[in-house]
Amino acid sequence: MENDNQVFWRTDCLVLRRFSIDDTNYFHFYRSNSEVAKFQSWVNYQYHEAKTFVNEPRIVEIGFTLSPEY
Repeated sequence: MENDNQVFWRTDCLVLRRFSIDDTNYFHFYRSNSEVAKFQSWVNYQYHEAKTFVNEPRIVEIGFTLSPEY
């Protein structure tokens, strides 16, 4: 069984790990902040949307993305 609390990377200023259900309130607070949202594509972000996002399984590959001029 995979450990959902596994830390993938840790520095003095950053911890990379999977989202957990405990992150829902923090994620909702961030996404519903109007100062953040004005630079993003979402408006009036709802708690149920945050809960769905946090619970949604996702697989991310670490890699590089080059812009077209390269």
